[in-house]
Amino acid sequence: MSQPKAIAISSWSGRVGGEEDCMTSRAFQSLSLADFGIAPEQGFLPADPCESLPDCPTLNYLSHELPKLLSARQVRRFINEEPSFLPSIPSSWGEDDYRTVMRILSFAGHAYVWETPGQPAAKLPPQLARPWHEIGQKLGRPPVLSYASY
Repeated sequence: MSQPKAIAISSWSGRVGGEEDCMTSRAFQSLSLADFGIAPEQGFLPADPCESLPDCPTLNYLSHELPKLLSARQVRRFINEEPSFLPSIPSSWGEDDYRTVMRILSFAGHAYVWETPGQPAAKLPPQLARPWHEIGQKLGRPPVLSYASY
């Protein structure tokens, strides 16, 4: 059996079987980190994350108190007693606001599920699930806590 011939990269034409190969430069687009919402300095983290939302006092409270609620195992009680976390999405919101809400709801959702070790919640209440899903759709992400939500 004969050994395959080595092809020098510098002499390769980029054509296979008479058709232009996908490895030619025309097949590639110029991409940047920004195309994926990634900054060279901070990765997925925003440069200056929004810390509070003027239109959402309940979400602001939840974001600041979540560690205390979780350590006291009161996340489910707090969320279950709230009628709505996001009655409507303000038209003035930009992507930073959506990302902030996604971060808060993501942490709250996972805290709700995993509040009691060994006894994960089987479902989320609608006042948490609906806005989390809606904001996730606006950002093109599923309602899960991902690195992009930190």
